Amino acid sequence: MRDSQKTRKQLIKELQEIRQQLATLAASEVERRRAEEALRESEEKFSKAFRSSPDIIIIGRMDDGTYIEVNDSFVEISGYTREELIGHSVEEFNMWVNPEELQRMTRLLDKQGAIRNEEYSFRMKSGEIHLWLCSAEVIDIGSDRCMIAVATDITQRKQAEEALQESQEFCSSLLDKAPDQVVVINPDTSIKYVNPAFVEANGWTSEEAVGLKVPYPWWPEENREALSAGFKEAMKCGSGQAEVIAAKKNGERYWIAINWSSIMHEGKFQYLLVNSRDITRRKQAEEALLESEEKFSRAFRSNPASIAITTLHDGRFIEVNESFTRLTGYNREDVIGRTSAELGSWISAEDRTEMARILEEKGRIYNEEFEFRKKSGETQTMILSAELINLGGETCVISSSTDLAELRKFVESHVRLGA
Repeated sequence: MRDSQKTRKQLIKELQEIRQQLATLAASEVERRRAEEALRESEEKFSKAFRSSPDIIIIGRMDDGTYIEVNDSFVEISGYTREELIGHSVEEFNMWVNPEELQRMTRLLDKQGAIRNEEYSFRMKSGEIHLWLCSAEVIDIGSDRCMIAVATDITQRKQAEEALQESQEFCSSLLDKAPDQVVVINPDTSIKYVNPAFVEANGWTSEEAVGLKVPYPWWPEENREALSAGFKEAMKCGSGQAEVIAAKKNGERYWIAINWSSIMHEGKFQYLLVNSRDITRRKQAEEALLESEEKFSRAFRSNPASIAITTLHDGRFIEVNESFTRLTGYNREDVIGRTSAELGSWISAEDRTEMARILEEKGRIYNEEFEFRKKSGETQTMILSAELINLGGETCVISSSTDLAELRKFVESHVRLGA
C-alpha cells in the first residue's frame, strides 16, 4: 500500500513503532556505555590495587615463565625495573636461589592449580637473598595459561625470629651454665625453671622443683609462714636482696644471699628472676671474726696495762682502754680523735719522734722508758712497748705501757713477801 493510500491511523501507529525502536536502541547504547564505564572503573581499581599493593604481585605465563605484569612492590624490593622484566623469562634473571624450588612450585601448580603460603628464596638484583612467603593460582588470560602469584617479603621477620631464638638459646645457656642458683617464678608463685646450679646445691631435681608454689620446701619449716608473707610482698617490688637461711633436701642448713628482680612486658609482670649464692663460708668467717673481735675487745679493755692505738704520722688517738684512762686521768671522749701533741702527753717531743723512727725502721720497740704528762700535769715515767699495725690502709701504732712507779711498788712488795 502506498503511503498516500495509508490512513492517518496507520501512519501514527508506524511512527510509534519507529519511536519505540529508536528508544530501545538508545537504551541499549546507554547500557553499553554504562557497562563500558563500569568495566573501565573496575579495571582502573584493579590496576591501582595491583600496582599499589604492599604485597609483591606477579603475572607470568606458565609455559615459558615470561613476565606479563609486575607491581610496584616487586620492582621496589627486587631492584629490577618493569622495563627490564616485562616480556622476559624468569630464568634470565637467576632470581631463584634454589632451582629445585621453582621446579617444585611448577609441579604443584600443574597438579593442584594453586599453592598457599610456600617459602622460597630469591636473589635480588643487588645480590641479596630474600625469603618470600608465596601463594599462586593458575588463570587463563586470553589463550595463555598464566600464573598470578602474591608474595610477602618475610626476610626481616625471619631474621628477627632467628635472632630471638638465638637470644633465647643464649640466655638459656647462660642460665644453665651460671655458677649461681637461678630460679624463675610465675606470677602465681609456681616455679617455672631452676638451673643446674640450684639442683646441685639443694638436691631437688628440676622435675621435683618445677610447679611448686609457696611455701617452698627449701624454706626452713619454722620460718615458712613468715617467708611466705614476705615473699608475696617482695614479688610486688621491682627488685630486692636479702640474706636468709635455706634448707637442702637432706636437711642441711646453709646461708644464701638472694637477689630478685621482676621481668615485665608491656607494663605487666611476667616472671620473678631469683639469683642465689651460697655465703655460708662468709657467714662463718664473719661470725669467727666477730668472736675474735669480741675476745680482742674484752682483752683490750680489761688489760691491766695502759693500751692505746694511735696513727703513726701524727699520733692521733683511735682507741684507748680503761687502764689508760685510769693512769692518765683522761676520759675516752677527751682523747679519741685528738693528737698526743694537742694533749701535750709527751714531755719531750723528740722522744715521740725517736719512737716513730725506731718503729718505722724495726717495726716494733720493747720496754723503753719514756716520760709522759697526765691530765693533771703530773709527770709519770712509763715502760712502753709498741709495734706497727695497719688499720683501714693507714699505718698505726698499738702501744702498751706500765707506770714505772707502780711497777717498782709491785716488785718491792713481792720482794718483801718473798723475804
